[in-house]
Order: sequence, then C-alpha cells, then structure tokens
Amino acid sequence: MHSQLTHNEQALRLFFTDDVYLVNEPVQQYELQEKTSAENKEEAPLQVIEQPVKIETSAVAEAPVVQQEISFTYLGKNQKNILVLVNDAENSVCSKDGMEFLTKIVGAVGLTSKDIAILNFAKNAHARYEGLKSFFSFRLLMSFGVSAAELGLNKEFPLHDLELYDGVETIFTSNLDPLSSDLPAKKQLWGNLKQLKNV
Repeated sequence: MHSQLTHNEQALRLFFTDDVYLVNEPVQQYELQEKTSAENKEEAPLQVIEQPVKIETSAVAEAPVVQQEISFTYLGKNQKNILVLVNDAENSVCSKDGMEFLTKIVGAVGLTSKDIAILNFAKNAHARYEGLKSFFSFRLLMSFGVSAAELGLNKEFPLHDLELYDGVETIFTSNLDPLSSDLPAKKQLWGNLKQLKNV
C-alpha cells in the first residue's frame, strides 16, 4: 500500500479547509479539577499541563465495510441446489422457445422445476459467483449465455464441457435460442450432461 503522507500544499487544501498553523512551541492545555462537597461550591483552580501537539496528516480512516443482504428473483424451488443461469434482456426469464428448450434439457437429466433455480442474469448483472453460491448453495451450475468472466471468475471454461470448479460441477454453454438450432453444440452438451453424478 502506498504511503498517504503528503507535503503537497494543493493536496492538503483538499482536507484542511480552515487555516492551520504549526508552532514549534508546546501548547498549554487546561484541565478542570473536580469539585468536592467540602469546597462549598467554590471555583476549582485551573491546573496547567504542558504537552507538545503533533498533527498527523498521513492518517486516513478507512470506512467500515457494510455487507448488504443479497436477494434474487428466480423460478423454481432449488430443492436439489442446482442453479441454471440464462441471459435474456428482453424477457423476465427467457423466451417461450428458450423455456421449452430448457425444459427439455432439464427433463432429459431427470430434473423438474422443483429441483432447480432459474435466474435471468440480464436482470441481475450485479451478481457474481461467490454471491450466487452463498445465496443458492448450488452444487451444479448450468450457465446458458453467461460467461465465467461475467461471474467474476478468472478461469476459462470450455463451452459445453462439464468441469469441476470449487467443489461445484459447472457447465458453460451458449444462450438458449442460438443453442437450440446448433446441432453439434447440442450433441456435445448432451454428451457432457449425461456424465452428471448424483443429480
């Protein structure tokens, strides 16, 4: 971390809006002694204490990190902790054709809407992998049209391939509408989906 100490007058003017005077002489401080009942409410004498004063210009307080509660609107009951990401800016979840195709894919591996959570990433673009994992507790992530980079991951995932990442089976593939008409991609995806364990 870089030092935040500066002697630049222009930079210091950003933080000190009132006049500041530095004096090499010690500054006198006064402390008021507590009155006792025996003094009959007489004024207590002032005691002079001499102390040098130091002005720190390098100390900057860091703001505390505030954790916000994360929530998402999704379809399904997520009973088997399986997150299905779609990416459709025009629809609340996905197009009618996209939903039919997704239903076929999910049904082909023996899942129903009760087993999964379907989240439209286009409506939740702030979401990142860690936040999604914390919220959905998924053990399988199927991503249609959402890249690993968009989820904040620094790892490349080959399209249509099943891969284990962070203890989670993941599969990144094309968006639903283009995928439905791409026969080679569908075959590759289906071949990998058949390898899913404990679905």
